[in-house]
Amino acid sequence: MTKQQKNRKKNHKLVYADRLLLEQLLEEKTKIVDIAEILGVSRYTIHNEIKRGQHKGKYSADVAQKNLFT
Repeated sequence: MTKQQKNRKKNHKLVYADRLLLEQLLEEKTKIVDIAEILGVSRYTIHNEIKRGQHKGKYSADVAQKNLFT
């Protein structure tokens, strides 16, 4: 966990590095509530991010990042 992630307050936007970590944690079958705690955001932010990055039934950090600008 980076210093930025530790100091982040709830409900802040994720950056690309966070999305990559989210993708890895999901592949490791980490619980949503644990991911939210690790990234320092609410579980709702994680749910919304997963919806944003869905591609063929899996979360993709690249797809989520691309969808931010569409």
